[in-house]
Amino acid sequence: MKKSLLRVCAMLVAALLFTACTQKKNGALPTGKVESQTPDQSFEDEYNKEVQNMDGKPIPEIMLERPDGSKVSIKSLQGKYTYIDVWATWCGPCCKEIPFLEKLVEDMKDNTKLQFVSLSMDSDREVWMAKLEKDKPAWAQFILDAEASMILSEALAITGIPRFFVLGPDGTVLNQDTQRPSNPELVEYLNELTK
Repeated sequence: MKKSLLRVCAMLVAALLFTACTQKKNGALPTGKVESQTPDQSFEDEYNKEVQNMDGKPIPEIMLERPDGSKVSIKSLQGKYTYIDVWATWCGPCCKEIPFLEKLVEDMKDNTKLQFVSLSMDSDREVWMAKLEKDKPAWAQFILDAEASMILSEALAITGIPRFFVLGPDGTVLNQDTQRPSNPELVEYLNELTK
C-alpha cells in the first residue's frame, strides 16, 4: 500500500514537472529553474502517446469571430498556406511576438500563396478590440469563444500560448507547433513551404 501511494505521488510530481516544462517551452511561464528539471521518462512516453499528432489531418471545424462581430468558419481560410498565431492580450510572450509578426507580414506581403491570421483566446472582447485599435495589425484578426478555444486546444494539444501552427491550402494541419515569428528560421521555412 505504501509503495503504491509513493508511486502515485511520484507520477503526480512528474506530471506537474512535465506540464511546467511544456508550458515554459511554449512561453506560458517565466524563466526559472523549472527548465533544468525533467520528468520521469516513462511518464513522458505515456504523455506523448496521449497527445494527438494533427499534422496531415484536417483542422477541426470551429467558428471565428471578426472584429466587426461577424462569424466565419475556420474552413474559410482554405486556398492558401496559413500561418496562425494563437495569442491573448494578457499574455506577455504573445505581445512580445507582435512586432516580429508585423515585420514578417510586411516582408512576405508579395507571397500570394501565404496568409497570416491571429486567433485571440481573450475572454474580454473589449480588451481585444482596444489592442487591435492600438496596434492596427495588417493581417486577419479573429477572436475565439470558449467552445472554439477548447476544441482547438484539445485538437492541437495547446497547453500554453503563444502558439503558432500552419495550415495547408486544403485546410490540413501541416505543422501543429511551428516556429515563432522571432525565430529567424521561420522565413526560410515559409519560403520553402510556398515555393
